[in-house]
Amino acid sequence: MKKVLLVLLTFVLLCSFPLNTVLADGSWYCETCGAYRDSEFCPVCGAQRPASEASAWICPKCGNEIPSDYQFCPDDGTKKVISHGSWPVIELNGTGTSLRSLSDSSKRHQAQFGPGSQYPDAGAYKPAKATSVIALFKEGNYVCVDMTYTTVGRRCVYFKASALSNASADELAMNSYSARTKAEVQPMFGPGQIYDPVVQKVAKSGKTLTYNVTIPAGTSINVFFESNNWVFAEFGCALGTIRAWIPVNQVEAAR
Repeated sequence: MKKVLLVLLTFVLLCSFPLNTVLADGSWYCETCGAYRDSEFCPVCGAQRPASEASAWICPKCGNEIPSDYQFCPDDGTKKVISHGSWPVIELNGTGTSLRSLSDSSKRHQAQFGPGSQYPDAGAYKPAKATSVIALFKEGNYVCVDMTYTTVGRRCVYFKASALSNASADELAMNSYSARTKAEVQPMFGPGQIYDPVVQKVAKSGKTLTYNVTIPAGTSINVFFESNNWVFAEFGCALGTIRAWIPVNQVEAAR
């Protein structure tokens, strides 16, 4: 009788876990051998650990974990989008703004490659020459804007909020995800070829020379999010540590 009860108890325990499912402690059930494993492959039959299904997705706007079957964030309505990596995908809509006027028309507002003075300068801009400025998101006292400028083109750069006439952009949850470049790549000022490439200006023999900034294959980067098939990331380059855009097909998650 005890043996019968033991067999029944074992059967109930086994049935309580779906086959080929990864458990909370990382172990998984090998259907072929009828045993639990904690390695990537079963040492007896060679079966591979089944892929675990994501239990939640991160809302890129509020940063909250959302159940995997929810298609929209219940807090702010952000739509779930499938990403090429573990990072979130967002749509950069933004709100219209402008650079504050300066008393002297020759003066400029300084921009940065990131939200703070520790990042390299990303150019200085006269308000009258900025034909379009869209505030994308806010980080502390800085706002990242999408700006069209008459003499250089289109760029996403950071300004101090005080430099803008309207700094009401939403704060974005900037979580980073480790990745690396798959090939040598040219970073851009925005998510697409319509934006300017990131360049370096070097004074040499009394002249100012301009070079395209590239980063080699295998460069470690921190990806924040993906938009329009480009990732917004932070990485080191000839300018120092900057934030810029790289095509998503040139990036892979770090193992």
